[in-house]
Amino acid sequence: MRYEIGKRLRLIRERIGITQAGLGDKLGIQSQHVSKYERGETVPTWENLIKLTESYDVNINWLLTGKGNMFLSPVTYSLEGEEDISLVKDLEPDSQIEEIIIELKKDFELKNLIYDYIRHYRKLRITTARLQDKIDNMRQKL
Repeated sequence: MRYEIGKRLRLIRERIGITQAGLGDKLGIQSQHVSKYERGETVPTWENLIKLTESYDVNINWLLTGKGNMFLSPVTYSLEGEEDISLVKDLEPDSQIEEIIIELKKDFELKNLIYDYIRHYRKLRITTARLQDKIDNMRQKL
């Protein structure tokens, strides 16, 4: 089971396009720990599983069992197919999607910046909506 989780973690990391050191930095651990996870020597802690979800929208169920989609949101981290087009359509429906995808394939750094922006923007929208719900609930109690 640990070996399978490690294989899936490596698939996630490769799909995102980061190194073991980059993932380690994001999780707050050394790259050697990421390597041990991927080789199946150890399994990620719950804290690191949560960080994976928060940082990259990783579906923990998929990571642990192989069932479901790799990611929770329609955001994808490679530019090969219709999933990528749906990401771009979600952001700018009137844009020239084909040209954007071609440019993102050429510029890996730009692609990562855009994906980071999208993730942060979506988290901000969710946080704002939750905050608004709390304000509305407090108003109703008054």
